[in-house]
Amino acid sequence: VTKYAVVVGISDYPGGNNDLSYCDDDATDWYNYLVRHGYEPANIRVYGDPNQNDFPKYTGLANKATVQAGLNAMVAEADENDIITYATSGHGYGDGRGESMLNMMDDDLYDHEIATIFNGAATSRVFIFFDHCYSGGIGPELMALPNNDNIFATSTCTERGLGYDDPDSQNGMWTNEFVHDTLETH
Repeated sequence: VTKYAVVVGISDYPGGNNDLSYCDDDATDWYNYLVRHGYEPANIRVYGDPNQNDFPKYTGLANKATVQAGLNAMVAEADENDIITYATSGHGYGDGRGESMLNMMDDDLYDHEIATIFNGAATSRVFIFFDHCYSGGIGPELMALPNNDNIFATSTCTERGLGYDDPDSQNGMWTNEFVHDTLETH
């Protein structure tokens, strides 16, 4: 069994008007958690904002095409025995009726684009973690895939909900709750 991951954390967006505080910390915590649980650093891609020193590993800038290429490569590399993980934190938005988008550095990654990538996953173990506003709207597309029995996806909120920074933990609230309060204690 080989474990692969794509981790995204975007705190500082172009223009600086809409920055978040802890998405780079979310990416760091996910990276560290995965390494402690058997993921080889060579099999983890980390994409983020331009502040490369804020990440324990930096594969590249979290542009839409770069993240898509990383996800596609991960899905293509994994066979039926492997585990793949996509953990992402940043801005998101949607229409409130189910269409959701994750804000990358340059463009939006849409729910149907994410579903298309994971539709090709040969592995029977896919974990997807969204800490983005409106990201609950991505779930229906993932659950409509023919391989949906192999996908566990979790989101910070519904298709109309919001995620929040938590200054006390210096994480997104959902990342803190999931990584530190759920995974680390079990």
